[in-house]
Amino acid sequence: MRFIEILDGGTVVRTSKEIRFTADPLLLARFCRPKEDDNCLDIGTGCGIIILWLCDRGLRGHSAAIDISPEAIELTKRGLEESGITSVDAVLADARTFSGGLFSLIVCNPPYFRTGAGGVSGSDYRNISRSDSELTLRDMALCMVRNLAPEGRACFCIPPARYDDAVQALDEAGLCVTRKALVYNSSGSDEPRLILLEAGSGPAGSETEIIVEN
Repeated sequence: MRFIEILDGGTVVRTSKEIRFTADPLLLARFCRPKEDDNCLDIGTGCGIIILWLCDRGLRGHSAAIDISPEAIELTKRGLEESGITSVDAVLADARTFSGGLFSLIVCNPPYFRTGAGGVSGSDYRNISRSDSELTLRDMALCMVRNLAPEGRACFCIPPARYDDAVQALDEAGLCVTRKALVYNSSGSDEPRLILLEAGSGPAGSETEIIVEN
């Protein structure tokens, strides 16, 4: 079974029963502040929602979307083809070893939980996308460093409980947080439910708040 989402600009996003998307990658895509001439690497693209959204909003630089799942890459390729987007290569690849050149923008919606900490699903893909058995924060940070242009920026999202882990992974890879946004479910929430981070060579930048009403 296949499902279709149509973005505001008419871009097609293909999803399946196993590979779908939530609001988090959309929040991340907006946080990225893409420039038209950015060339972007989307790590763990899933159905391609982030790279497709960026293209829907005007991204035109030659870009790449990678995933270790053949089904994810098939869905991403179909979305690109049906939308007439030729500037993005959807590549079956492991982020732990991928090296595809230098990108001005890197995005990643990484697994949120350490292996064994996020519960177990009946779906192999969901288990991989939720827990870091195949992609730790350190793996993600190292992939970013290998593929990030000198003045580039890397954006990702994490739950608040993983913030210190993320900062440590970035530091060990030679990157630092340059901008962040805290996402709250409502204006009365005491704690954020999600943190959006931009990383690069520095210096540290601003912190903002995003309110997402249920």
